[in-house]
Amino acid sequence: MDITVTSSTGKSQTLKARTQVRKTTGMDAVMWSEDAVLPGRKVVYWVEIFNLGNGNDNFFYDDIVPKGWHSTIPIPEVLGLEAFESFNVTGELFCPANARAGEYTFTIQIYTREYLKEMTVTIDVEEVFDASHVLLSSGSAIYPGDTTEYSVGVTSLCNLPTEFAIDLTGAPEDWALEFDPRSDTLDPYKERRFSVVVTSPKSTPSSFYKLQLLLTYGPVEDFYNITLYVMDTGTDDGGGNGGGGDDGTFLTSDLMMILLVVVLVVIILAAVVVRGRSRRDTKLEFEEGSVERRPLPPPPPPQAQAARRPLPPPPPPKTPDTVEELLSDTQVLDRYSDEMDRYSA
Repeated sequence: MDITVTSSTGKSQTLKARTQVRKTTGMDAVMWSEDAVLPGRKVVYWVEIFNLGNGNDNFFYDDIVPKGWHSTIPIPEVLGLEAFESFNVTGELFCPANARAGEYTFTIQIYTREYLKEMTVTIDVEEVFDASHVLLSSGSAIYPGDTTEYSVGVTSLCNLPTEFAIDLTGAPEDWALEFDPRSDTLDPYKERRFSVVVTSPKSTPSSFYKLQLLLTYGPVEDFYNITLYVMDTGTDDGGGNGGGGDDGTFLTSDLMMILLVVVLVVIILAAVVVRGRSRRDTKLEFEEGSVERRPLPPPPPPQAQAARRPLPPPPPPKTPDTVEELLSDTQVLDRYSDEMDRYSA
């Protein structure tokens, strides 16, 4: 810089002066972020960096994320900014799918060789109420006075400890319900079986009963629709209340007798078929000449025939009284075999 000095005599002189502008440095940064996220989703955040110095400067970025989280941001490893220049960028912070509900902190650092700016935001992982459950056992029919059990297998998919509870609706008031357990608190991804035993009184009328098994956890309510049939015991009192029938056991014994008779008939028919096949095979062997034929002996002389006494008539066939006698009577089997041979011929 030149400075001219003029005296009172009119004489002037030019002076040269030099000055130096001192370099200043400085920085600032701001950050915005979404404050809530669901497990498995991402948080978007924005960062703006300012160079407050009157010269060029280099800036660096770093972040501190919760365990299991990770972030991505398109910022160079060394960010060079000119004097009073700014830089803004958008990043993403990813929340893991198994993150528990609660508050998490996310910190970023912007710094130069002289300055450091640290910014922290709080992110709330929202509560998730979910579960995998299946009806493991369910009775569909009982007699009055009998019991049946309904069980539900539950796997908690909630991201916080959650209380699970079951209930059974639709049953008459005089029915007995026993829960094992009725409620329990499950940690995330833990399994539990919930059961209820239903007992109907002996006076329960025969009918279809619409039941509903409820499973509740947090604000969620799931249910299973169940139809339970209380069978008629078949007694003469007309009430279906089990009186005089000993809880329907006589009907069960009758069914067992019928099944036993059917099985015995099948055994007899099978024996007849097997014997018929055996005789048919023997007849085929005779026809093919596989068995040597011998001549019949000559008839006895007439005198010998006259000397013979007539045989008494055979006794009438005895009718078998039991199934065991029927099976032991070979004449019955032979008669069935002859009938089978006649039809097969």
